[in-house]
Amino acid sequence: MVAYSVGSNSLGLRGTEQTGLTVIAETLPAVLLSSFAGVFVDRWNRRWTMLTADLLRTTVLFLMLLVHSADLLWLIYVTLAAQATISQFFTPASMALIPSLIEKEHLLTANSLSSLGQAVTRLIGPLLGGVLFTVLGLTGSVLADSATYVFSAVMLLLIALPALASLSAGAEQKERISVAFSALSKPSHRSRCSSV
Repeated sequence: MVAYSVGSNSLGLRGTEQTGLTVIAETLPAVLLSSFAGVFVDRWNRRWTMLTADLLRTTVLFLMLLVHSADLLWLIYVTLAAQATISQFFTPASMALIPSLIEKEHLLTANSLSSLGQAVTRLIGPLLGGVLFTVLGLTGSVLADSATYVFSAVMLLLIALPALASLSAGAEQKERISVAFSALSKPSHRSRCSSV
């Protein structure tokens, strides 16, 4: 979206070129990473994975402020690709965290609303981004977009999670194994009685 707006307003690239490069920059990371990003997310703390992703996306966005000519347009596509790459870790972490926050009977509704929110964002995001770029310019748009990631990070810090909610699946499995070994290592009540 930002790449298309900057190009059409000041850099002179054809719309088809801008759209093609934007689609590649946003789609390629998903194609390359989506199959195994979740494997890493399962081993990490979900809240901190999402928080780190938000802060990284905020930082990466500032690369766009360096774009002042057609020679630096490639920075926009690098930024889009980096954003898409980081999102491959944020999204599965957020989906995995939902069951820890929602009661089982409301889980289907929560997952549906989450998917709907993502779809609506993809649909109206470019439109709103174009409006922001027209009204605020590149710098204002970048700052506004960065503010949304900072807001998300703050909200993540304020979420009250159950005791094991922020643990990754791998950590939860280790916890269960540890408890099981602990139970097996203790002498049973029957053994104590028979010894008496």
